[in-house]
Amino acid sequence: MENKILVEQELDLIIYTFDRFEILYKGIDLTPMLSKYPRIFSLLRFFVVNKGKHLSSEYIEENLWGESEYLDLKNTIKGQVFRLRKLIRKISSDYCSGNLEGIMKISYIDGCYILEIYENYFLDYENFETKAKELLALSKNYEDIEEEYDYLLSLYPNHLLNNLTLDYWIMPKRSYYKRLFMDIVNSTIIYLKKKSQYKRALEIIEKVILIEPMEERLHVHFIEILLKQGKKY
Repeated sequence: MENKILVEQELDLIIYTFDRFEILYKGIDLTPMLSKYPRIFSLLRFFVVNKGKHLSSEYIEENLWGESEYLDLKNTIKGQVFRLRKLIRKISSDYCSGNLEGIMKISYIDGCYILEIYENYFLDYENFETKAKELLALSKNYEDIEEEYDYLLSLYPNHLLNNLTLDYWIMPKRSYYKRLFMDIVNSTIIYLKKKSQYKRALEIIEKVILIEPMEERLHVHFIEILLKQGKKY
């Protein structure tokens, strides 16, 4: 993935959620070991995307597996979480010198499950959201937005968990990050158009349109720039 070049090598845990889901510990890709167990892997992805949030058994079941076929819902979820913890413990022991358990923990607090990730880690959507909000807060200081644009684009090579086309729970979150991304892109292009930096603006449009081909604002900007340059669309 293109965004891997951004990550410092000394980080212990690296998690990518934009495009494909990947978990790496000190350069070791743990994803193949985790994905051997589809139901548990699905639960892990759900926890990661909802990191730090208190999730009830009902909420997990409703969002991940729809109507439950089990009579004892709480014990069913409890069993799945137990298996996930057990898998993390095994992978931690086999591949991570026992350290993964201390970095990634699933706790049970006040009737809810919560995933916490501690120290020296990189989680792409978290990093992206922080940086995007910082830039949007700069208001009309487009010089700073444009300067950081390449970094944001490398963080956002595609939608959140892009391969989960049938999991409806991901759609609101995917839309949220898309909106953040497009607001930054739009602000950058507006600035470049004002400065008559049409070549740079077109470069951005061409890259982003591969990710968001149906985004109307991109096509409007594209046509306006061509007209400014005296070209036909």
